[in-house]
Amino acid sequence: MSSDATTNGSPVADTHRTDDETLLRLEGLTKHFAEGDTWINRLRPDKTVKTVRAVDGVDLDLAQGEIVGLVGESGCGKSTLARTLLHLLDPTSGSVYYRGEDITEYSSSQLRAFRSEAQMIYQDPFASLNPRYTVRRTLTEPMAVHDIGESKRDRVRRAVELLERVGLGEEHLDRHPHEFSGGQRQRVAIARALAVEPNLLVADEPTSALDVSVQAQILNLIFELQREMNLTVLFITHDLSVVRRICDRVAVMYLGEIAEIAPTKPLFDAPEHPYTQALMSSIPIPNPDAVRERIPLEGDVPTPIDPPSGCSFHPRCPKVIPPENWEWEHDAWRRFLRFKTRLANGTIQPAAMRKELESIRESATDDAVIDALYDEHVGGWSATDLTSDDDGTPDDTEATELLPDEVETLVRDALATLVDGRQAAAVQALDDRYTSVCATTEPKRIETTAGHVTVCHRYDDDLPGAPQGASERVIANETATGSEDD
Repeated sequence: MSSDATTNGSPVADTHRTDDETLLRLEGLTKHFAEGDTWINRLRPDKTVKTVRAVDGVDLDLAQGEIVGLVGESGCGKSTLARTLLHLLDPTSGSVYYRGEDITEYSSSQLRAFRSEAQMIYQDPFASLNPRYTVRRTLTEPMAVHDIGESKRDRVRRAVELLERVGLGEEHLDRHPHEFSGGQRQRVAIARALAVEPNLLVADEPTSALDVSVQAQILNLIFELQREMNLTVLFITHDLSVVRRICDRVAVMYLGEIAEIAPTKPLFDAPEHPYTQALMSSIPIPNPDAVRERIPLEGDVPTPIDPPSGCSFHPRCPKVIPPENWEWEHDAWRRFLRFKTRLANGTIQPAAMRKELESIRESATDDAVIDALYDEHVGGWSATDLTSDDDGTPDDTEATELLPDEVETLVRDALATLVDGRQAAAVQALDDRYTSVCATTEPKRIETTAGHVTVCHRYDDDLPGAPQGASERVIANETATGSEDD
């Protein structure tokens, strides 16, 4: 989602850096893929081409000499973002500014020059190295392509220096990748990335394919090289403990979008976005006496083919804002929203429940199916947990965490509609009665403190449910602001 920065309606910068300090800046960077886009499918009217929204409007900047961590669950778009910002993948839309120039408009020759400025360290070192190349060729060939070194002998000398810098030696020059351990291969990959003397390194989970025993060594190496050479590093990982140790700032990514970005210490001390809070709650604490409440997330990451409306995190969010006409506790609201999400995505299966009930008893009426579905998807019970009364219906005493009477009636009516085969009508009935702003409106980017940006309705002072005094600055969506026209 593309956005403008505003303070009381006037444009402001997304961060507190000057243009001279910013090495790389992403503005609304988007990468979509077409699924099933074949010429045969194009000729078939019953086939549709689906769009995978892998990266969806990312705004991010990196200053010269800083390490920015990019974290998020698997499949959230981190690696696709890395490849797109380096122009290894053509962006669908948006801009990538390197030293103030938009590389998305570069010619082939300009991109070639950019390749010497920005390099990538891949997740799997064995897959990223040509198995037919010796280390000598792996390191000297990029130098020759980018006219680095006065002669072949000079490039070999540089290659030896690089090997020594990453903890290897001249004796490794004529070996092939299969002759190295995983950690050694990653050292070679790092040396190759440094061979063209870059300013920007994108490290895509550089230790995830390595044994635990060598992960710390590679992390220390990257950190030392970054400090020694004043490199700018985008460090992609799912290991939050690593991020806390080496990164200056952290960006949290969810379903192709940035949910929160802040300096490392403030983010870990006081995470603001509910998704970030859930991630932080999963970090192991080395103190056996310490107690931390684990924040569970409902369900899996939604598909980027059909992301949720409004805030993409709202179906799983433990702090989703209830509508103004909701009169009960937040726990009941979360239970209701969980049920509605399952109803909409087809998780609730009346036919399967009927079959399971019939395996327990001779027959299952519609009312019995509705009761069992209610107990399973609202109370958390499965059909095998249910006992039966003499009339063949589940025992009411087995149900847990029931909704308020008015809401329970609404849910049971929706289940009856579902059992009747009208799923869309069942979902619509619930939407018409209770709908959160989180499900209908995209959240704004809100700078709560200097450099701490959160994309969450809870910090929007214009909406109910925002923490008191949360927002000092609002970075509004293009569709939500008219500051350019004022």
